[in-house]
Amino acid sequence: MGVIKVIGLDAGRKIPPATQSDVDQLIRRYHAAKAKTAEWHAIVRECYDFCIPNRSASVDSSARPGQEVGQRVVDGTAVESIYGFANELQSALLPSDTEWIRMRPGAATDPKELSDVAHSLDYWNTIAFEDINDSNFSSSAHEAMLDIGVGTAAIRVIGGDARQRLIYETIPLPDIVVEAGPYGTIENVYRPYNIPVKMITRRWPFAELDADVKRLIEDQPETPVDLIEVCVFHPVYQTYRTVVILLKNKKAIFQTAADESEYVVSRWAVAPGEVLGRGVAMSALPFIRTLNRAMRLTIAISELSIAGMYTGVGDGVFNPHNVEFKPGAIFPVEDADAGLKPIAQSHDFQITQELMSEWRGRIKAIMFQEEAAPIERGSQPSATAAILRSEKLQAKIGGSFPRLFRELVNPIFKKSVFQLQLQGRLPKDLRINGHDVRTQYTGPLAQASRMDGVKAVQSTLEVVGGLLGPEMIHAHFKTEEIGRFIAHGFGMPESLIRDEADVKETMAKAVSAQTGQTATVDPTEGAGPMDEGAEGEPLPEMPGGVEALLAGGGAPGGLPN
Repeated sequence: MGVIKVIGLDAGRKIPPATQSDVDQLIRRYHAAKAKTAEWHAIVRECYDFCIPNRSASVDSSARPGQEVGQRVVDGTAVESIYGFANELQSALLPSDTEWIRMRPGAATDPKELSDVAHSLDYWNTIAFEDINDSNFSSSAHEAMLDIGVGTAAIRVIGGDARQRLIYETIPLPDIVVEAGPYGTIENVYRPYNIPVKMITRRWPFAELDADVKRLIEDQPETPVDLIEVCVFHPVYQTYRTVVILLKNKKAIFQTAADESEYVVSRWAVAPGEVLGRGVAMSALPFIRTLNRAMRLTIAISELSIAGMYTGVGDGVFNPHNVEFKPGAIFPVEDADAGLKPIAQSHDFQITQELMSEWRGRIKAIMFQEEAAPIERGSQPSATAAILRSEKLQAKIGGSFPRLFRELVNPIFKKSVFQLQLQGRLPKDLRINGHDVRTQYTGPLAQASRMDGVKAVQSTLEVVGGLLGPEMIHAHFKTEEIGRFIAHGFGMPESLIRDEADVKETMAKAVSAQTGQTATVDPTEGAGPMDEGAEGEPLPEMPGGVEALLAGGGAPGGLPN
């Protein structure tokens, strides 16, 4: 193999292929990373068994297709709570059929071209989300939210064809091995495969196979073989190198390189010194274990309470080693007058129910599933109520939201845009690097966080208007920019926002129209001195106040539509 052409936005880039020494080093790195990941197997499997039993087969190497799952689940609180957590997190972070992130002009954009560039980016943003929403993104995102509830989620962004331009694949944690970069983020991904040898050429059509492997494909095509697909960042060439290694002979059979990795790995929270994340399921696991154990015992005691245990007259021979304590059991006694009598039960169901209710409440609280105020039948929740709910969720999430944005939301969008650029669907000069083009998250959680800025503006205008008079608001603030500030904060498309010239023109027309209406009224008719009404009363205050200023974009009395 000569050189490798880098798949990216800059044509002509090439890098040398991985040597055999590089391949040997990648295999050693894979085994080292796999050993660290294996330390998490027990706790991850327990979380899946209790919380996501339908996906527990992915963490159990001995599981068979169609096998019954969920045998360890006795109380369904954890299952219901983590699915509610995933649904709520997806609705607040990556809602379906919406543009939850927008491209904005970067710092290098000429201020004179800011409006035109913003309009163009809005158009391409809409094109990108047409393909994202037409794909399987929503279903894959929901699976990823369940995995994030345990701690770590992995999604692969793949370029498709004209029928479906983007394909998203959620990868279970046991099917992937991760390696952290120098700053704690997940940088490299190793993916092991155990597939029939005939599938090598189907998955990697350009794989370079030696004579022995080719002969094996012809003679025994169903023979399973082990491979690893390595995607690592190369700091010298600033590219992601993908190498497929056949472990049988430790040879690289396929190599490629790209500007972007296909993998997105996100974590809920990370403890110092750890690579994988810890999710809400791990935080609630002690309560989940205790609750299921208590429920199992409660069911057993309930059976004893229903069927009972009894004493009966025996022959005087009692062997405790042969006694089975179960509902309906009869234990022989020597008292001939005793007859058949039930054994009194010492269990207090009320105390057990109180403890179990407390444990259920703690599990729901950890997974942000406290009971919300009921919505009246036939009514729809208002936009304000939705924002308030997002505000509460954001307050509970705390520091996890910035991590989710940095490791999940922004990378998924950037990699989706990259795949669409390779297909010619989007222009290649869209460089999302903060300098040329930046991203602004506009989902419900962002709206909730930006409500603080809107409330600050509203409170300031109300205080200044109340103390100094409404006219002083114009003297101290750029009221014509308030509407733009609020619109940008909520992620409104640039095509719906007037630019500075349009705002000034509209305000001038409004002032001119108001002046014309004032000139048609006789100022002396029905009035006395300028500072008094017709009967000596003070003139009323200017109507509208701050609400009129906000509604009218800064012009007294409001602006015409």
